[in-house]
Amino acid sequence: MVSSKRRLNQPLKVVSFDVDGTLTSSYCWIEIHEQLGTADNARQNREAYFNGEIEYDVWAERDAALWRGRDYSEAVKALETPKFLDGVVEGMKRLADAGVEIILLSGGVDINNNVLSKHFPVMDSFANILMHDDEGRIVGVDTRVGFEGELSKGHILRQWAKEKGLDLGAVVHVGDSENDIAAFEAAGLGVAFHCHHEGTLDAADMIIAGRDFSKVVDALLEMQ
Repeated sequence: MVSSKRRLNQPLKVVSFDVDGTLTSSYCWIEIHEQLGTADNARQNREAYFNGEIEYDVWAERDAALWRGRDYSEAVKALETPKFLDGVVEGMKRLADAGVEIILLSGGVDINNNVLSKHFPVMDSFANILMHDDEGRIVGVDTRVGFEGELSKGHILRQWAKEKGLDLGAVVHVGDSENDIAAFEAAGLGVAFHCHHEGTLDAADMIIAGRDFSKVVDALLEMQ
């Protein structure tokens, strides 16, 4: 099902995509925790964030601290095979063939974005940087994408468009979670896909239910 509150007011040029839950069924932080055996401790950090006890950047730092000293290659291994939602790779290639530029704007880690960009063309990529030392040991995370202020997806999208000299009226953001709301507000149109978060659904200009990515692509190509 596709429902729309309004339409893009100029031809589509760029689509910004959230990654976890939007392009993939998996969540990269969880995948790494499972690979490194830190999932139980990570749940405490998650609960602290959603209980309002810590900010997003602190959550990210605490999660990455659980991996400190571990082999960075294990984190890479955890994400080497993306669990794409139905039709994502084919759909992204359809967009690229139609001349639509693609941005990845993720609250996950850069490893994941880098892997995805091997499967389809990506113009720019934003994510949190998982850092390692010269010996390949994880040392922490450089938080680049979060929920508020300069870390919000909306701020990142506005800064990116300013640097590119691009009108955000020609940009659509597609996402599924709370941290996509700021990007919906910044972009010319916000599309909630594969979304179960009430606040995100309320903030979206268009809602595409289910997990069939071809429906997203069909809707986007109609905006050109």
